[in-house]
Amino acid sequence: MRAVVLGGGIAGLSAGIALERGGAETTILEGAPAPGGLASGFRDGGYTFDYFSHRLWTRDAEVLSMVQEWIGEPLLTRRKVSRILLDGRLYNYPIDLRDLLSGRSTALALRALAGYAATRLSGGAGGDDFQSHLTARYGRAIFDTFFGPYTEKLTGCPTSEIAMELARGAVPGNGLVTQLLHRLTGRADPWDDLYYPAAGFMAIPEGMARAFTRAGGRLLLSHRVGRIRRAGSRVHEVEAESGSGRSSIEADLLVSTVPLTTLLGALDPPAPAAPVDAAARLRTRAMVAVYLGVRRERLTEDHWIYVPDPGIRFNRLSETTNYSPRMAPSGRTGLCAEIACDAGDAVWREDDARQSARVIDDLVRTGFLASASEVERTWVKRFRSAYPVYRVDYRRHLSEVDAFLATIENLKLCGRQGAFWYGSTAQGIRQGIDLARGLQGAVARAA
Repeated sequence: MRAVVLGGGIAGLSAGIALERGGAETTILEGAPAPGGLASGFRDGGYTFDYFSHRLWTRDAEVLSMVQEWIGEPLLTRRKVSRILLDGRLYNYPIDLRDLLSGRSTALALRALAGYAATRLSGGAGGDDFQSHLTARYGRAIFDTFFGPYTEKLTGCPTSEIAMELARGAVPGNGLVTQLLHRLTGRADPWDDLYYPAAGFMAIPEGMARAFTRAGGRLLLSHRVGRIRRAGSRVHEVEAESGSGRSSIEADLLVSTVPLTTLLGALDPPAPAAPVDAAARLRTRAMVAVYLGVRRERLTEDHWIYVPDPGIRFNRLSETTNYSPRMAPSGRTGLCAEIACDAGDAVWREDDARQSARVIDDLVRTGFLASASEVERTWVKRFRSAYPVYRVDYRRHLSEVDAFLATIENLKLCGRQGAFWYGSTAQGIRQGIDLARGLQGAVARAA
């Protein structure tokens, strides 16, 4: 069987490895010059940066074993430190009752505890949207202080228009009391520990790419999908575009991890108007990332910090050397400030110098930096489709797209972009593996 995988991110690489090892002659097309997609990063001047704040959260023993095999060294284990910046103070996340009772903000504590008690006594289950679901779980004060402002800053949408599935995927399922008991007793919680490659998160897709090519697979970097030619209900050929021209690859199986709009736009003959329109209505959020090389060994103890304040440009801040000391030169640390926006809007178009200056100004104003002179270098990168946004009507649009694509018998979807799915790296690896294993019978029959 000849398999073609569109996209060399985590899910695409995972599926490609499993398909190649299962006997399929597999080609992966990746538009970027390096593997990994959004899970990649870059190295420059002794610094290593992940594109975003990445970590491996899983208890899947098979996935952990595979990742360590791919990177060729043991994963680092870290006890997560994540906090929220509110009114100039840092609060633990997931929200810790001890913070609220510490006296740092008496008014907030009283409002939060009263709201939480009221919602527990009412027994309300909440509705189908993000706002009502989390208000029913945590109370109005905590929602209005953190969950609401942060989510609107991240998604660019009112929380009443966001589906509750986002809360299920991004917010701890345990309540405030359960979380407190876990912390007081030292009980392990899936949200407490993370794994991380000492050489940076990009070591994972780099190792996956090596494993894929060693197994005999063909990885074509800087190659984008041009046309996907189909006859009847089956894809039979994929046209790839690169700087050196166009080439055609015969396909008995097509696995797509690229955005649904890209996939539909490449089909030949063209897809009907209804699924194309439905895919266009699935909202994604872009991201501008500003990276700073800082002349200080350490600024915080945090892996990442959430920033709901709309008056601060970035929505999340991470410090690289808290993940691994190898992420920066000796005596230096790195910061990544993530700025959610829409592709093409004013934030997206703002030039790199201004992006960096505004982030540095915010860091000085909030006390993370003593002065702008501590920053020795900056980098800026833009990502057009960073996050799928689960609006309350997204299932209707996604179902219409999926129903049409299901008529193409030898097409499979996986990954964050390909399946319009908000999942973790470990889940993406598992999804790719399981997809390929589910096809092993077809691969064997075609061999």
